[in-house]
Amino acid sequence: MAANAAAGTAPSSSSAAGRHTDLPSDAVAVRNILKTMGVEQHEPRVVNMLLDFVYSYVSGVLSDAAAYAEQVGRPAGEVENEDVVLAVQTRAQLSFVPQPPVELVRSLADQVNNRRLPEFDPRAGFGLRVPPDEHLLVQPNWRINVAAHQQGHAQRGTH
Repeated sequence: MAANAAAGTAPSSSSAAGRHTDLPSDAVAVRNILKTMGVEQHEPRVVNMLLDFVYSYVSGVLSDAAAYAEQVGRPAGEVENEDVVLAVQTRAQLSFVPQPPVELVRSLADQVNNRRLPEFDPRAGFGLRVPPDEHLLVQPNWRINVAAHQQGHAQRGTH
């Protein structure tokens, strides 16, 4: 470490044994979870972001559990396992969208894929088929009344 300080570099966050001596135990736990999931390299901010998520999630669950405990008449601060389980289940239903069943996705895909694509007109050429000009939103939606325009110029004596 003294060599690092003399060289002007930051001290390493891990010792020779692979333990992180200058990190809080929660950060070490998050790093270990990342390693067990196969994440070997990541930005240092990833650990902080995950710690922030864990803190906000756990504090939210515990505050919900305290509210549930208070609702059933327990004294303030007396939270039981049932309260925490209910709070976690409620958060999971509200925060995380469950993946739809595979059968549902397949049936929806079959409904969409059963519709025939429009026939391709080889005379129109290749590429995107665009509707006629009168149906385009980028088409000018005003017209010049040529007769009135010419009449106005004739009255003023200009062309």
